[in-house]
Amino acid sequence: MRSSDAKPAPEAICVDPSRSIYVLDLGLTPADCDLIKAASERCSGGRYAAYTYAKQTLGCREHEELAAVCEGPVMRCCASVRRMEEILAE
Repeated sequence: MRSSDAKPAPEAICVDPSRSIYVLDLGLTPADCDLIKAASERCSGGRYAAYTYAKQTLGCREHEELAAVCEGPVMRCCASVRRMEEILAE
């Protein structure tokens, strides 16, 4: 993975301590979400499957436009996970 200056989310909220499941607010606006959705629709031909996480992830390999709109949120999520690992290791 490339180096990134993406800042981690300000906090991670644990929603299931027994499974260590956390939720992050990456600060995406409705317009950001619409941009990702529109790119996904264009790249998939509007098929419903494009909205699934797996399809978007795989679609990024095949469609530069989708990868470009997803890069920022994905890198912020990665930075957040790295930060959580540092905190938990302390």
